[in-house]
Amino acid sequence: MHEAEISPAGEIMVNKQNIGRIEGFRLALTGENPAGLPAIKAELAPLVTAWYEQQAERFAAAANADMAVDQDEFVRWAGWLIARLIPGEDVLHPGFVLLADDETGAQAREKMAQRVRRFIAFYCETTLKPLFDLAGAEALTEKPRFIALRLVEQLGVVPRREIAAELKELDQESRAALRRFGVRFGVYHVFLPALLKPAPAQALTLLWALKNNAQARAGKSDIVAQLMAGRTSFAVEEGGDRAFYRLAGYCLLGKRAVRIDMLERCADLIRHAQTWRPGKAAAPRPDGAYDGKYFTISQAMLSILGAKPEDMEEILRQSGYKARPVSKVDYRAFLQKNETAAEKAGEINRPAAEPVGDWPAQTAAIIPRQSDENAFVPAAEPVGSKFASSDKAAGEIILLWRYQRRPYKKPHKKEQKRPLSSAPDKAGQALRDNRGGVAAAAGKRFAGQQQKAAATGKAAAAGNSAAPQQEQRAAERTGSPGSNQRRNFGKPRNFDGRKQGKPVNIEDSPFAALAALRDKMRQ
Repeated sequence: MHEAEISPAGEIMVNKQNIGRIEGFRLALTGENPAGLPAIKAELAPLVTAWYEQQAERFAAAANADMAVDQDEFVRWAGWLIARLIPGEDVLHPGFVLLADDETGAQAREKMAQRVRRFIAFYCETTLKPLFDLAGAEALTEKPRFIALRLVEQLGVVPRREIAAELKELDQESRAALRRFGVRFGVYHVFLPALLKPAPAQALTLLWALKNNAQARAGKSDIVAQLMAGRTSFAVEEGGDRAFYRLAGYCLLGKRAVRIDMLERCADLIRHAQTWRPGKAAAPRPDGAYDGKYFTISQAMLSILGAKPEDMEEILRQSGYKARPVSKVDYRAFLQKNETAAEKAGEINRPAAEPVGDWPAQTAAIIPRQSDENAFVPAAEPVGSKFASSDKAAGEIILLWRYQRRPYKKPHKKEQKRPLSSAPDKAGQALRDNRGGVAAAAGKRFAGQQQKAAATGKAAAAGNSAAPQQEQRAAERTGSPGSNQRRNFGKPRNFDGRKQGKPVNIEDSPFAALAALRDKMRQ
């Protein structure tokens, strides 16, 4: 019979010899154990079970501040491993598995499970509060609700080009409703700035890797470490998973990873520089402004992104900007010209200051008047590299940047997709419109033919009988009278007032009346 006991610190003593300790809800025995270890464990079982019951009571009453989730997907309590996270129904609701020995009773396990479940819900809902608020925003209407769900689905960052059509349909009230939930509409992204912090980024990376079985992929912890260090941009490492950059709040632009909120701040500086216009009433020139269309890289842009000029050039090219080189001399001349115009516009005429007191006499005493022999003094020549850099400046190049818009390519008619239900109606309408245009054109030709027929009728009334002879020859060729008169979309070529297939009443013809009038006048 062994004498066993468990100290308040969890140390296991057998015959006053330390053979191990209890860590959380697991028994950890040391290597220096007596030979009868199975028998000792059997004797320790009642003590260990009673200890776990008391430990479960303390754990159920523990505060959330005493618990944490580490990057290895473990839930810790006072440094002890209590549970391990596993994939759940979605990314924001993971599951867990308790880490407890078999000696832990059913009641103790139930208490542990309830406490772990509450802590995981607390951890996710507090760390990722903006996402949970958007997911539960039932008061949003259909269009802003769609944007909110896309943000929740992509964990807080959506490229603007992916939802450009939906953003165009949002009115100001819908945008204001989304802004109340912390949504920011940037130039390149629609995102939640509150998630671009170390704690939310660490939680998002952990939960996404857990759901997508990406715990062993490169870059899981290194990219979050860059965010914790306050890096606004850094060089992309080879082999890193691109998804981890987005989850940590970085945008990949070439070989640089730029934090999304800093990229949007740089875009605001660029917009401010491009909207400035030189002129008489122009505001003071902002840093980087040139002519209202182009801009140059300013020191503020470099400071925001924490990048060198060559890195900034790569970032701008990857963002869609195109550079136009100009010489430094032309650049300075253009700025000087506009600065001079601005100075003249803001110049205020003030009278020259008059000397007060005996200032002229004191000046004459201090500065002696030069004689005529020493009146001519040659101008001083510039000395040093600072003054001798004019030739060097002539060869230097400055890059002017401007956003290169993608040319709009009108889709071909065959590529235009239409709903099957409305295709026949639209096609019929197009055909009717086309026929209307053809009918209008034929109407114009018909009116011209009427005028021509009237002229022909006058000639026939004067004794010209060439038209009937032509009609007779045409009838002899075709075998039917008037068969060559209907052409061009069914309209008569030579209008003579007759209808095809009906007999012509000569007595009612205006030409017969004219002929009768002519005969009467001859008599």
